[in-house]
Amino acid sequence: MLSPETDKGYIRIHAVYEIDLIPTTSPAGTYASVRRYKNGSLTHYYDVFFESGPGDAFAPLFVTFEKKSRAAVNEGQALDRFKTAEGNPFHLIWLPDPAINPFKEAPWTNVEPASSPRAAYEHMAGKTSFLVALPMFPSI
Repeated sequence: MLSPETDKGYIRIHAVYEIDLIPTTSPAGTYASVRRYKNGSLTHYYDVFFESGPGDAFAPLFVTFEKKSRAAVNEGQALDRFKTAEGNPFHLIWLPDPAINPFKEAPWTNVEPASSPRAAYEHMAGKTSFLVALPMFPSI
């Protein structure tokens, strides 16, 4: 995450977040770890274990919406469907929620057509209450 900076020669980094999802077999599940670093030091973290279940995987962790003007470059439907931001491209980031086991949620049946960006992440509904929208920098 970046912060405002008045000096045009620098980029100010506010904090760095790391997210790890590590599948395990005994016991069956996923170990999730979220860590926040500021000024090179670990400032906050949480760990949680999600027991396996019949639900969909906790993925994607993020999606990126590029500028609509980038649609002039054809990269195929898988990428072009995310070129919808009018002027301010952004990222959507999902963080594991220790209060919700995403794998215990019922499997999701896709409703959106494959040409829609929502088809890539609509199954994340109900899997976490931690969603962050961040502006993209540099803006592409």
